[in-house]
Amino acid sequence: MLQSIGNNDGYHYQAVDESQKSTFYGFLHSLWFTDYPGNAKLVDSVTDTFMNGGYYRADVSDSVSVLNFNFEYMDKSDDTSFQANEATAQLSWLEAQLATAASSGRKFIIIGHVYAGARHQGEQLWHTEFVQRYF
Repeated sequence: MLQSIGNNDGYHYQAVDESQKSTFYGFLHSLWFTDYPGNAKLVDSVTDTFMNGGYYRADVSDSVSVLNFNFEYMDKSDDTSFQANEATAQLSWLEAQLATAASSGRKFIIIGHVYAGARHQGEQLWHTEFVQRYF
């Protein structure tokens, strides 16, 4: 089971404060990967990105991977002054992952919570600079 961090996971649209990242992501890392037998094989491959911002890649076959994002960092309601550069780091990571697909033939499924774009006839959900880069 591959879980995603969503807008109601402790901070309601506010990504984790830089000073609380190790505690928050450490707890979820243990719960979702180390202590969950079905995901224990992912621990080594997900730890760096997950501890940086709650995002990770899970290879589900030799040719398909899931890129799981923490889109809270892009959310329009997120006050980015509490973070370092996690949104930018995630988008750079996505670009690097997609660049490998061209040469390797790997397919990616992108998942996360709080999607890019806007609600039907509603407000924009992400900060503009992140929307432009994502699309």
